Amino acid sequence: NAAGDRVTAEAGVEVQEVVEIVQFSVDKPTVYPNERILLRWETKGATEVTVELVGKPEGSRAQYPAMRQPPAGWLSLVVDASQFTRYGIYYFQLVAKGNNGPQSVRIPVELKHR
Repeated sequence: NAAGDRVTAEAGVEVQEVVEIVQFSVDKPTVYPNERILLRWETKGATEVTVELVGKPEGSRAQYPAMRQPPAGWLSLVVDASQFTRYGIYYFQLVAKGNNGPQSVRIPVELKHR
């Protein structure tokens, strides 16, 4: 200023981590009835993570509703023949929610006849 006095100011910046799905995978993309599959995932910046079955062949009774999961982890599922009643492609989806909105990715698992 004109009188030569010092003026100081402070500013704060809040940095919010963005949501990122680092990995979502299945150990066996092709399975047979009653086999086990292992879904693995890793996210960054997620405040909520869910995994669910979002697509299946018409007439299949398979259900896996959205279940909250940790930001990184794994899920072991048996492809039970009494539920996975149709051969074809099933889609599992991972949704990671956070500061920049939800991010999602799907992976296919094909159920084949022996």
